[in-house]
Amino acid sequence: MTRWWRWLFDDLGNKGLAVALAAGVWWLMQVKIELRQEHSFLVVATHSGAAPSPQELHNTVRIQVPEGWKLVTPAPGSQLRFVFYGTRAQLNHFFGSYCTAAYRPPQPPEQATSFEDIMEAGELDWMRSREAQQLLDVDDVYQNELRLELVRAVHE
Repeated sequence: MTRWWRWLFDDLGNKGLAVALAAGVWWLMQVKIELRQEHSFLVVATHSGAAPSPQELHNTVRIQVPEGWKLVTPAPGSQLRFVFYGTRAQLNHFFGSYCTAAYRPPQPPEQATSFEDIMEAGELDWMRSREAQQLLDVDDVYQNELRLELVRAVHE
């Protein structure tokens, strides 16, 4: 018993230092590991000139709908999913604050009753665009194209 006790508790300073060093190296490696993460964003339809509310500044894609039009696809309140690729630290920092994007579709033709636009995640106007482009711009990750469909609003 004494031999085991000595083996465990002799030279406690060096053993503690070794454990701390191992934990530090493990933590550094965890932070540097690159991973792929899928993230959901709430679709919010806005009209021109509307300032975003504080709730619309986190995990949302705000689509600015032209006057007289209604957003059909993606439906307001639905979820869009994008794939991001980076280190755990980069992803935690990006998703930690103001992770939002906006899109302003081109003005539909005057005579049209419906309008369709196709875009990619990288074409959205991200609040922190440099970080978003870096995390979205991965050659081997296929980002789904986003199909935007608007219909002319009927006023009754």
